[in-house]
Amino acid sequence: MRRRDFIAALIGVVAAPSLARAQQSGKVARLGLLLPFPAVNSDFAQYFRGGMRELGWEEGKNWVFETRAYWRDLSAVPGCTEELIRAKVDIIIVVTLQVALAARPVAGDTPILVAVAGDPVRVGAAESLAHPGGTITGLATMSPELATRRVQQLREILPGATRLALLGEPGTPLMPLMLDAILPAARSLGFVVRVFDVRAPEGFKASFETMRQWSADAVIVLDSEMFWRNGPRLAAAATTVNMPMACGFREMTRAGCLFSYATNIREHFRRGATYVDKILKGVKPGDLPFEQPTRFELIINLKTARQLGVTIPDTLLTLADEVIE
Repeated sequence: MRRRDFIAALIGVVAAPSLARAQQSGKVARLGLLLPFPAVNSDFAQYFRGGMRELGWEEGKNWVFETRAYWRDLSAVPGCTEELIRAKVDIIIVVTLQVALAARPVAGDTPILVAVAGDPVRVGAAESLAHPGGTITGLATMSPELATRRVQQLREILPGATRLALLGEPGTPLMPLMLDAILPAARSLGFVVRVFDVRAPEGFKASFETMRQWSADAVIVLDSEMFWRNGPRLAAAATTVNMPMACGFREMTRAGCLFSYATNIREHFRRGATYVDKILKGVKPGDLPFEQPTRFELIINLKTARQLGVTIPDTLLTLADEVIE
């Protein structure tokens, strides 16, 4: 970071917080990266590094990663968080709000940055988007609103479909909110809807078999970290019953979903660097508004469409940000 920029950032601060004073004196900031897998060189981490470089930070010189992996087991998040706190990290960075909520009781006053925050107000993680309060902030995705758009897109793709399955992970903060948004939208478009619960990847195949027995025409996968990190396994289960899937993450569409409509998680990590920059300069996380998305991506997997015998309307193909052949 250039010295004049740093000094300018401190002007007007009545009482410089300890983090800002430490940074000015040459302290190396420790950023806790809590991921479902040990991937400090993942795309997410690399996009974050790019964002930090754009802001003048140099990894290894004035900031470093302290990484922990909870190995796709949310019950391990508190223990990993304790390890990060003992390592004296200045901030904890997580992918989803589900992980942030699991880490918060252990993290104490340590700020938590969420890259994909869903709807933080409705799940009780923030007082408001403009003024979160507390220790959690980040980038909202407004998942329930996006999910209703996926219903509309699915209707365009399958105009004759009548039975719509919704696959969700019970107990996650977003599931009831997404159901509140999706159910009336789906019924208004003529779908008969049934919700299918699955608690672990081992249950994917049985869930899709039950959908087949119910004669589901398609399934919308509700946003959940479990589905995101098990995209290939989910797609394999859907393939066994020839089931079209609408998903909430581009990674899942690349793994085999028919399409996804969502924000770009990688870009969220790049933008997350601006939050880290401000927090390290002394801004409280509760005073940093959740950034709301302004751009959404429609990703269509034509390879999956051909396998399913589904024709994607030209109206959607022309709107697609990416078409996977």
